[in-house]
Amino acid sequence: MKVIAPWRMPEFYNRFQGRNDLMEYAKQHGIPVPVTPKSPWSMDENLMHISYEAGILENPKNQAPPGLYTKTQDPAKAPNSPDILEIEFKKGVPVKVANVGDGTTHSTALELFLYLNEVAGKHGVGRIDIVENRFIGMKSRGKSARHPQGRASAPSGP
Repeated sequence: MKVIAPWRMPEFYNRFQGRNDLMEYAKQHGIPVPVTPKSPWSMDENLMHISYEAGILENPKNQAPPGLYTKTQDPAKAPNSPDILEIEFKKGVPVKVANVGDGTTHSTALELFLYLNEVAGKHGVGRIDIVENRFIGMKSRGKSARHPQGRASAPSGP
């Protein structure tokens, strides 16, 4: 198998000196990207989280700019009152969630997943700020919003 690693290829990294060059290339070739010169960070989203890296985020002295997080509310702007949830488990697996305050219930896997993400995001749950060591030897700082599904597990033990 041939591995193509653009950031290690001189013909690539000499042509594209940074994100601005890459954004200009995408614009010229009609390639849609959710990045602009005013918000030049990369976003990597999957079912479990969304992460943001690059630009001003690389400097640990900088706070995340307003509007960066798309899945979680700023904790300072989150509601002052909690949502009280009851989660029912069967064999350690969540099978039902009920909001005690408004009476809503959800019982399919997808409904549970979406609802817990919605409630956690509303309360600013899951934000992290990390510096990680990359496999290629460089450090990278990023922001991340992790979804709560990993928190919905039954305690283990007798």
